[in-house]
Amino acid sequence: TENKKIRIAFVSHFPTLSMGGQRSMLFLIQNLNKEKFQPYCILPEKGELSEALIEAGCKLKFVPLKPLKPKHYFQIIKNYLSIRSFLNKEQIDIIHPDYERDVLLSGLAKNGTKTKMVWHVRLTGENSHDEWNSKLADGIIAISQGAKKRFAEDIQNSKVEVIFNGVDMTKFSPAE
Repeated sequence: TENKKIRIAFVSHFPTLSMGGQRSMLFLIQNLNKEKFQPYCILPEKGELSEALIEAGCKLKFVPLKPLKPKHYFQIIKNYLSIRSFLNKEQIDIIHPDYERDVLLSGLAKNGTKTKMVWHVRLTGENSHDEWNSKLADGIIAISQGAKKRFAEDIQNSKVEVIFNGVDMTKFSPAE
């Protein structure tokens, strides 16, 4: 329907606000048009980020996101099932991870659902998961031309859009 809000599940691998990616994600969520979008966030645990997200009107899901290593095999399977169930139950339209190993897990979990995945790429350096992640992603947001260049040209042309991070104009303003 026309009035249906787009449900976006952001994924943060870290529960703090000490890093730029989490601050940028929070700023984005705080400034979303809440008449058009309903933000959700998948976090590994409670922390200062979850408190700020609640204040921003974001619904939370806690999933103990672990490194993709054999010792975490059973937890990774549980996380996959938990995220997949969450996407279906909440009828999530877009899952929006930014950390490479969360992109892989999110991309696998969204397969077979109606959810699309937009990967938010913040780093310029290539990662061993890039090839798989770019195949799983329906779209890729790169925060710079440098971040876009980490992908093969066919991926750059078909899936990647450069969208620069927003700036809080109450804290930063152009020099006179």
